[in-house]
Amino acid sequence: MYQMFCSEIKDTQLRCGYTFYSKMCREKKVSIHRPKKDQCSLCESYKKKEVNDETLKPKYDDHIAQKQKVRQLKDDAKEQAKSDPTVLCGNFDLQQVIYLPQSQDGQLFYKRRLSNFNLTFYNIASKQCDCFLWNESQGKRGSSEISTAVYKALEFYDAGGVKKAFLFSDGCGGQNKNSIVPAMLLNFVLNSKNMKEISLRYFVTNHGQCEGDSAHSAINHAIKRAGNIFQTCQLESIMKGARRAMPYRVHMLEHTSFLDFKTMAKDMRILESRTDKVDWGDIMEIKVSKEHPGTVFYKVSHTAMHFNEINLKRLLIPTKDLKASQLYEEPLEIPKNKYDDLVKLCSGDTPVVHLKVHQDFYKTLKHD
Repeated sequence: MYQMFCSEIKDTQLRCGYTFYSKMCREKKVSIHRPKKDQCSLCESYKKKEVNDETLKPKYDDHIAQKQKVRQLKDDAKEQAKSDPTVLCGNFDLQQVIYLPQSQDGQLFYKRRLSNFNLTFYNIASKQCDCFLWNESQGKRGSSEISTAVYKALEFYDAGGVKKAFLFSDGCGGQNKNSIVPAMLLNFVLNSKNMKEISLRYFVTNHGQCEGDSAHSAINHAIKRAGNIFQTCQLESIMKGARRAMPYRVHMLEHTSFLDFKTMAKDMRILESRTDKVDWGDIMEIKVSKEHPGTVFYKVSHTAMHFNEINLKRLLIPTKDLKASQLYEEPLEIPKNKYDDLVKLCSGDTPVVHLKVHQDFYKTLKHD
């Protein structure tokens, strides 16, 4: 932008250095937009007019209407939560994979490293954020793991007297938008002390902008400033210190923490409902409540006025009595080549680190 500005004034008597240019931008509160890496394919196609406008325009108009409607619903829920302490407006999202060890040593680039997962549950009204942290030796990043973290976050707010919850998330099919998450939500609300109703609304694909994204940004920045990081437990203090005003609450999860909500969903026979066939990819909102223990309500459009229903009356036992079993009986195995790289990185043969405690940690990991 500075070069473009200079080319515009080169034939005049004006002169401007880069320092002065950037100073004036700050004073005038002018910022340069940085496009996201992941762009919406539908929006880009419409802008570039890659297909017939008559065919694309109705789909694009509905796409934009859905995007605007869910953001309006989020804003309304946020204001309601601010004025009523019994209402929760929250967003949950899985952060990009964090690879450990992290170091300035260049040889790490060529080594296989341990994957660490962090799911953030962000209270949009109060700005309180809970981080649920685990690594690939303790659990995967599937729908049961995501559901477990959300379940634990909801337990905290239920104990605090919350009666109604509005949740928002992206529409990743393998993690959030499937039959497993509503099974967890229904089981939770039926066994909760105070919570009577939960609504989960999905953002439109590639338009999931939410206040909770700030937590991921702050954590990534804190990790980059932290220097050498070798173990998952070191991330706990780094995440807590990523925001000073209201430190993030970090919960370390182990393989014994995760619950098998996938089996619970099968026991509920959500996929065997006698109602119309449900395309989970099209669902935009899910609602469960204490008043309807055998029903999951859903919408395929944020602008729709009425809910569709998934009837669970074919259950052999009441929904409330279903219990989620432990998902993993023992830690998970990591690939043998990754295990060898991790142990070697923390041996005396490399200059990365010489602390035996890190090597002992990696030696405890199971491998195939």
